[in-house]
Amino acid sequence: MSFETKKFTKLDVVSGKSYFLCQCGHSAKFPLCDGSHKNTSFSPEKYVATSDTSISVCGCDENKTVICDCA
Repeated sequence: MSFETKKFTKLDVVSGKSYFLCQCGHSAKFPLCDGSHKNTSFSPEKYVATSDTSISVCGCDENKTVICDCA
């Protein structure tokens, strides 16, 4: 799914667990990376949860960090 068609997605995270967040917008598992960025200039953003919570993962602009500030 492209960034232009997705505003943001909530992701429940667990404290201490690492997540690899999609930055290319092509992952079938968005907001998580599934390797669809291969052969592109993109790579996933590693996010380590500091608490059990929900985060907003951006899908509106490929030039931003993936943690959303527009939610």
